[in-house]
Formats: sequence, structure tokens, C-alpha cells
Amino acid sequence: MLKNNFIKISLTALFMFAAVGVNAGHPMANEMKHESIDVPEGVAAPQLSVEVYPDMMSGFNLHIKTKNFQLEPPEFMANKPAVGVQGHAHLYVNEKKIARVYGPYVHVPASLLKDGMNMIAITINDHHHNTWRYQDKEIIAAIILNTQMENPVQSIHSPFPVTASIANR
Repeated sequence: MLKNNFIKISLTALFMFAAVGVNAGHPMANEMKHESIDVPEGVAAPQLSVEVYPDMMSGFNLHIKTKNFQLEPPEFMANKPAVGVQGHAHLYVNEKKIARVYGPYVHVPASLLKDGMNMIAITINDHHHNTWRYQDKEIIAAIILNTQMENPVQSIHSPFPVTASIANR
């Protein structure tokens, strides 16, 4: 199904997938019941970048990179963020919320994926689970994977300009 090639997809954008959580027509709308919250005025927009790597045993590994956002567990909520805003991420696989993410690395086991097309989405949230929003757009990264393809990353969804590259090593 997959070669042991290194496959990297890098998504970098200020905002990803506008208003997914509040758009009733979107497939994740039922799972994303949290409110959204605006990044405070005068604070730099959080940036979200995700790298996807096939795992040697099962599924995929994600490396979540942020800028102007402090990804951390709620125990640190009382600490003022060093830059931007703080919180954690929510991981969705095929429209279902799978986990809260408190650090930059997460494994998505093959047991969570269907044979064929899958969507993995990540939102960044405050510690009350509200999705961070900048200029009326929720900050979300979404990747479409096809587990039946040698190069599984099929597409990136965003209404905004995004830099994307797929490299095999």
C-alpha cells in the first residue's frame, strides 16, 4: 500500500478552512460544537503548519508546528503566553473528533482510517475549547489522504493562499 518513502506535506497559512465549525453544511459541523473566539486585537495571527509522515508500523505521524501560538496542556493556562495566544489543538479524522493535542507530535493509527479517502483536520483552540479565529476565519488545517495510493496526500483544502510541497526521500 505505502512505500517506506518519506512523504512530507507542509501546510503554511495564516488561516485554514474558513468557518468550518459554524458552517452547517460542512461535514465536520456536527462534531465541532465548540464556539470560536477572536484572536485579541494587536496580537499577531497564529500560524499553523502540519507535516504528515507515513508511520513504519501503522497510519501516519503528524508534526504540528505553530507560530504566534503556544501549544500546551491546560495546566499552563494561568501562565501568560510568551508569544501570541495559547491553547491546544483538536484532531479530527473523518469528521470525528479523535483527541486533544497538547504537543507538536501526534500519531494517527491506521485503525482510525478507512481504506481509501480520509480527511484529517486540526484546529487550534483556547483552553476552554473555543476554536481560535482571526479576521472571522477559524484557524484550521485539513489534509485529504488516500490510503490506497503510493503517495497518499491527495489535497489540501483552504480558501486562502497556501504554500504546499510534497517530497519523497
